[in-house]
Amino acid sequence: THRRPATRGDIRFCHVLWGKLVKAGVVDLPGAAGLNAFIRARFEKAWGAVPFDIDGLRDWKQIAPVIQALKRMWARAGIVL
Repeated sequence: THRRPATRGDIRFCHVLWGKLVKAGVVDLPGAAGLNAFIRARFEKAWGAVPFDIDGLRDWKQIAPVIQALKRMWARAGIVL
């Protein structure tokens, strides 16, 4: 199935960052399913709960740390923005 692009640019950026990690072989689970699993694993404890889908995030205070975590993964993998 084809997903509609997220309405927020910062959320779309998360999808792009995740896709590049998949292409680089850094992560195994592609697409929104992988990104959502990453967010649950990385942020659920700190947030108390996470939305079922990243596209449901609305608070930049939650989205910004996701972007930073993905960028750190890029840096560790040696991927240049």
